[in-house]
Amino acid sequence: MPVNLFDTRTLIATLEQMYPPKIFFLDTFFKEIVTFTTKYVDIDIDKGKRKLAAFVRPTSQGKMVEKRGWTTKTIEAPYIKEKVDITAIDLLTRQIGQTIYMGGKTPAQRAEEELAKNLDYLRERIVRREEWMASSLLQSGKVVLDGEYEGMEVDFTMAADHLFVPALEWDDAGSDPISNLRTWCTKIAQDSGLNPTIVVMGSDAVNEFINNEKVQKLMNMLKLNMGEIKPADLPNGAAFYGTLSVGGATLDVYSYNEWYTDAAGDLQPILDPKKVVLGNPNARTSRGYGAILDIESAGDNQISRTYSTQYFAKSWIEPDPSARFLLVQSAPVVCLHQADAFGCATVLT
Repeated sequence: MPVNLFDTRTLIATLEQMYPPKIFFLDTFFKEIVTFTTKYVDIDIDKGKRKLAAFVRPTSQGKMVEKRGWTTKTIEAPYIKEKVDITAIDLLTRQIGQTIYMGGKTPAQRAEEELAKNLDYLRERIVRREEWMASSLLQSGKVVLDGEYEGMEVDFTMAADHLFVPALEWDDAGSDPISNLRTWCTKIAQDSGLNPTIVVMGSDAVNEFINNEKVQKLMNMLKLNMGEIKPADLPNGAAFYGTLSVGGATLDVYSYNEWYTDAAGDLQPILDPKKVVLGNPNARTSRGYGAILDIESAGDNQISRTYSTQYFAKSWIEPDPSARFLLVQSAPVVCLHQADAFGCATVLT
């Protein structure tokens, strides 16, 4: 039986085979992927405490203790639905990078190339939005949505005292970034039980950091020079500066320069240039995806069908004007289950 290139099942399989762009925050801190068959996503938020067990005599009753400190939030996964059209003109027009002398491609081959290009384009837009969500969480513990969700806030209740401000900004001659990082790492470890192992700095923050005399004395560049981490192997948009020992924590120091285009058409940084994010990749986090409902793809014997997938794609034809439409949907919610394992400092104004 011949395979229909634009069949829903074929499109989903094609999306699953595509590699997402290397996005630093998602790749580093949000590796677990969970899909749901529901519109709402339940998120367990870990707020454990460090109380001691009570001493009692052998003949006394066991002491009742409070339950472990975690709560469950129910979140409506925000929905994304974007489409492009493919016309006959698109299949006849020279593709980017193709010379005018390149021939021999059949209409089916050109259609397949156009399909792959547009699937990748729509998926990358969604992944870039997920990276934006991850960045918002790491900088504030919450995401404030826009578009048709204007005003909706997804808050994972990062402790307010994890939004740090140094006594002296890092461009001040008397500033001590090493002491600042030591204090912040201790606070995060006290509240979460996890030492931060990675610090990610905005472009302005890292410039002041590496030019600080105290930092230059302590930075260990051997890890980079000996080839344990090669610049060519670094995640997209990130640069590795070395390893720093502060108190009980050993921090790999990165900067992150990546941008997105906002609704007004202006470039905006994914990470505020004046901020510093601290975290541990082993903290509990996830990328959740709510259900996709689609009537047309369900078949004649069903009213609708629920798809549990990261990205759902389908295609259909409109006769006049003649065009094939390609639609990709997703319901992503990036989650901080252990929000207090992270912190963010504003080191410059």
